[in-house]
Amino acid sequence: MSKLRDFIYSLGSFSASILGQTVTTFAIYYYVDVLKVPTKMISLVMLFYGIWNAINDPLFGQISDTTRTKWWRRIPYVAGFTLPLCIAFALLWMPPYPAGAEKSLFIWYFIVIFLFDGLFTIVVLNWTALFPEMSTRRQGTGFRLKAGTRYHRADFRGRPASGSG
Repeated sequence: MSKLRDFIYSLGSFSASILGQTVTTFAIYYYVDVLKVPTKMISLVMLFYGIWNAINDPLFGQISDTTRTKWWRRIPYVAGFTLPLCIAFALLWMPPYPAGAEKSLFIWYFIVIFLFDGLFTIVVLNWTALFPEMSTRRQGTGFRLKAGTRYHRADFRGRPASGSG
């Protein structure tokens, strides 16, 4: 894989991190403090969300592993579900109910966080699984060896391998 292609591929990691961390960091604050949904209700959503997350990762992984198309196994999922993922992300922050409408907001959050997480899993799982399929085994092994060597060198010296000093 070329360095430019590696760089372009790595931009997906930045996007996925920003998207995931925004939801992780701000969604509960937004629904509890801004929209005034009781903490107990949001906690219940998060309990079921955790269970759903434990189920959907291996489920969607198995589905994509068995997919066969002329566009490889992963590309149809990344290409087909990125826009719905963006829409689900936007819907998290645009509930159709006013602040204080506890039950309606609870149901909205429950549905949209599950939708967002399912779509996030489909897109990001397939995007990360695409990397080994994009390179030859030798190139991928070389990349992993370089990364591993840098990690161990940083660990041995007690500072980052690319840091100053």
